[in-house]
Amino acid sequence: MELVADLVERVSARSDRAAVLAASAGDYAGIWKVVCVVTIALLAAIFGVINARTILQRVGLMSGLVPFAGVDQHTALANRRRFDEECPLALERARRTEREVSVAMINLDNFDAISDSNGHWAGDRLLAATAASISSRLREGDLIAQYGPEKFAIILHGCSADAAREIIDRVRELVPDGLTFSAGVTVSDGHEDVAMTLARANQALDAAKHAGCNRAVIMRRDATVELHRDTDMPFVVVRRG
Repeated sequence: MELVADLVERVSARSDRAAVLAASAGDYAGIWKVVCVVTIALLAAIFGVINARTILQRVGLMSGLVPFAGVDQHTALANRRRFDEECPLALERARRTEREVSVAMINLDNFDAISDSNGHWAGDRLLAATAASISSRLREGDLIAQYGPEKFAIILHGCSADAAREIIDRVRELVPDGLTFSAGVTVSDGHEDVAMTLARANQALDAAKHAGCNRAVIMRRDATVELHRDTDMPFVVVRRG
């Protein structure tokens, strides 16, 4: 019975965290997965369907519920898997409603150097603070995901190039002191596949980084808009193509 009690305590602790993170990202399917796994594990232990000690050895695997629930463990944002699931839905919605959707890729400039000089623990805290700052400037219904170690991906529903520019500028003002970011944004009407959309967003991000970082590039089929941050007030340059 002590073994079962220990199992209950450990499963509960892990499942609580997984469920909270899933809820924070609005991932109710993820919450359901947590409930199912916990229920099966506890019933199996109590009724002796499987050896309880074996379950205890595998409870450590429950930490994997967090990413599978669609939530990043470090920032509590949606993870890359969740973003990859939502992106085609966003394009379909744009096509159906005839309202543009913007997809942004944001990469923190020199984050590795900052993390190395201040310690990875401080780097993790800075990453979490940045994620919270960006999230606070998004609209209800938009999605931000942790797409890489220092990279965020954002879906902005019903968002034109001008609206995306304003959002990126607001986000820039809230980034913690000493940190800058480069952003690549693409605007789509939904009449193209996910691969093409993401390729253009990443191409825009690469252009921003190669131009010196601390700026954003918004790319669409008919125009490229560069947002520079050389002074306290950004300015816009439009090149028709």
